[in-house]
Amino acid sequence: MVDSHLSRRKSALLHISWNPSHSYFKPRTAPAWENWIGENLSIIEELHLGIFGEEPSDHNQSSTNLLAACLTSPSQSLKCLGIKISSTDLFRKTLSGHLPTLLTPNLVRLELSDCGCANLSLASLQSVDVVGSSASADEIFDLLSGNQALRSCIFHIRHLKDLPDSSLTDPQSSPLPLVHLRHLDIGPLPPDQLTWLFQRIKPEAVSSCSILLKMDIRTQSEFTLPPALHYYATRATILKVKDGDLTYSLPDQFEHLISIRTFHSTDSGVAQLNLFPSFTSLTHLYIEQYDQALGSRWLAALRSCNHLEFLHIEGGIDFAGGLGGGQISFIPFLRALSEEAPSFCPKLLTLSLCDSHRRSWIGRQTSPWDKDDTNDKRMAIERMEMMLKVRAGLGIGIQKLILSFNTWWSEDVAKWEAYVSVVEVEADPAEEPEAPEELEDC
Repeated sequence: MVDSHLSRRKSALLHISWNPSHSYFKPRTAPAWENWIGENLSIIEELHLGIFGEEPSDHNQSSTNLLAACLTSPSQSLKCLGIKISSTDLFRKTLSGHLPTLLTPNLVRLELSDCGCANLSLASLQSVDVVGSSASADEIFDLLSGNQALRSCIFHIRHLKDLPDSSLTDPQSSPLPLVHLRHLDIGPLPPDQLTWLFQRIKPEAVSSCSILLKMDIRTQSEFTLPPALHYYATRATILKVKDGDLTYSLPDQFEHLISIRTFHSTDSGVAQLNLFPSFTSLTHLYIEQYDQALGSRWLAALRSCNHLEFLHIEGGIDFAGGLGGGQISFIPFLRALSEEAPSFCPKLLTLSLCDSHRRSWIGRQTSPWDKDDTNDKRMAIERMEMMLKVRAGLGIGIQKLILSFNTWWSEDVAKWEAYVSVVEVEADPAEEPEAPEELEDC
């Protein structure tokens, strides 16, 4: 069948995925196929190679020979190479020791899974994807500095290594400009290694960036954005915060994600808020899982938001106490918007409040979240009315109010329309009619 296909291909190049673990390959035929691939690299444009086993004896010399052939091939045709080594650590180290320096001249894309990429330097390489490697920040730097034509770099570390002592003592030269890089996805790294890396690189036009950080209680309060990222943060107009993820963006230019992983969710919130002073141009802020234990910190952060036009707050969870605070947890924001006006968020036009932890029975029966629903409801309504009235009187009124369906505020929309041009109440998803099923023709 292969010979028949080759006879019809004319000048077309081949795309091959080789995985000898599939059941339709007989073990005794694998070496012959591997030899065939190695001998025909000149007519292969894209090759994905999988090697599986528990120990070196599972693979004969043909597997190692094929890897060596792929990496050192002088073929002008091979543009995309993927290598996946799914084996025990002992075998992976044994096999990786046989991998020579990559010499394929026109390779554009390289994908490596569970194997390293030491001494990788190709002028043609535009995209590299490394997953499951044992590495540290210095190996990411070596990859970026040795392949400066890269447009995309993904480097997901399975086992984090310490930086070599030599790297820590090396004098820091001027940052390496990465003028072609558009996509960067790296981690997990501790803050000190991320800082070390960004002291040595300068991603000048990265439109898409994703960084995974692992922090402990000692580092969460000390980490600040590296200057290379601060350049983007100060220009970002949109910031979204949720579950340890902090996404900042400037529409049509860039979107960056910093994911912070700590032992406790409140700890990641502290780390996020420590980065907040970098975002000086925000017009839109989405707090998508508000932790009321951080309420005072959020108020302090909002006092610096002089350009904010849109504010969305969702949640109202007390992670430390394990309880849902409901709409009462939003009251400090309403109080600040009135008592600290006009200096508190002076340009705010749209306020969106979503109590995602109360149900549609609010106002119809007692809530399990609050000890005294009656007093809480009265306080929430009074604070909302006071805030809207004060800001309207100062000429900085809220123009649009968005409420989730299950809040006390959404029970009397007409009350707020006296102060706000537009009031929107989001529909209850549970009460939305289901789309009718299409009947099949008989």
